[in-house]
Amino acid sequence: MKQMKKLLCGVLMVCMILSGITVAPQNVQAATASGNDGEIHWEIKGDTLTLSAVKGTKGEMKDYESSTSSPWAMSPKLKDVKNIVIDKSVTKIGSFAFASTANTISQMRKIDTMKILCKADVIPEYFIGGPIDAINSIIIGGNIKKIEQYAFPCTNTKTLIIGKNVTQIGEMNFGASFGVDGYATELKSVYGYSNSEASEFVNFWNKGLALGNEWFFFDEDGDGVEEEEILLWRPNENGENGFSLIDFYSMTDKNCLSKAKATSSISVNKNKSKTIKVTLPAGFNKVTKYSGSPADVKVTFKSSNKKVATVSSSGKVTGKKKGTAKIIVTMQIKDGAKKTATTKVTVK
Repeated sequence: MKQMKKLLCGVLMVCMILSGITVAPQNVQAATASGNDGEIHWEIKGDTLTLSAVKGTKGEMKDYESSTSSPWAMSPKLKDVKNIVIDKSVTKIGSFAFASTANTISQMRKIDTMKILCKADVIPEYFIGGPIDAINSIIIGGNIKKIEQYAFPCTNTKTLIIGKNVTQIGEMNFGASFGVDGYATELKSVYGYSNSEASEFVNFWNKGLALGNEWFFFDEDGDGVEEEEILLWRPNENGENGFSLIDFYSMTDKNCLSKAKATSSISVNKNKSKTIKVTLPAGFNKVTKYSGSPADVKVTFKSSNKKVATVSSSGKVTGKKKGTAKIIVTMQIKDGAKKTATTKVTVK
C-alpha cells in the first residue's frame, strides 16, 4: 500500500539497528562515563546525560548513520540516565545520535525529560533511531527551526514544549508506534505559541484523530500537496485504537499555567523555616532566572509583612515574630503566561 511505504521505512531502520550489525570500535570511558567524540563532549553524571561542544571546536555532531553508534549510546552507564540535555554550545545535531546496535539504548527505559537548547537549527531524520521505551517530556528551544520527518519516530512522548523559533515539524514525530494500521501517538499536552507550527502540528493530529477509523491524507514532503494516506490513532487503556484529541496550550494564554500551584498555607515557629512548594505542569522547570528553555518558569516570592515572616528567592520562609503574613508567589513564562498564588503564613 503506497501510504505505508514511508512508515515501513521507519520500521526497517529500527530493525536494522536491532539486527546486530557490526559496530565500529568506540573509545568509551565507562568508569568516568564521559569522553569526546569529534567535536562533541558527552558526560553522564548521576541521572543526566549532557552533550556539549569540545572546547575550541564548532560543536558539530557527527552523522552516525545506521551502522555506527555514538559513544554515549554505547555506554553501560546509559541505564542510569533519566534526563538528557543538548547544551547551547552544540551547533549541529547528527542523525542516529541516539541509536545503538549494542542495545544499550534499550536499557534507558523511560527518560523523564529531553532538553534540546542548542544553536543547531535542524533536528535531522532519525535523530532518535533506537528502541527507547519513552521520553515523557521533550523540550525544544535554542535555535531549532526545523524538526524533520521521523526525527523522533517512536518516543511515546506525553508532553511536548516547543519554542518560538520552530517553523517546521514533520507530522510523523513524537509518536508511539508504526504499524499496518497507521501511526499512533500518546501525546496528551503540547505547549507552544498561538498560530505557530506547534499549533499546526496539533491541528493536523486532531483532524486525523477526529476521523476515527478513516484514512487521512497528509503532506509527507511538505510541498503543499496532500498525497500520502495514513490512519492516526491513540491507544486507549487496553492498548487498542482510541481517538481522544491532544490538548494544545498557548504559552501566552493564562490557561497555560492553570495547573501551576503553590502551598496554600504553612505554619512555622519563630526563628524556624519552611519552604513553599511550587508545582508546575509536567515538563516545566522552576527557575530564578531564564536559561533560554521554553519550559522555564521564573518563580519569585514576596512577603506582605517582613516583620512577621521573610522569604528567600527559593521560597524558604523564616518566622520572625508571632503573627500572620502572606507570601505572594509569582510564576512567569518568559514573554508568556503569568500566574500568582498566595501562601498564608502563621508564625507561632
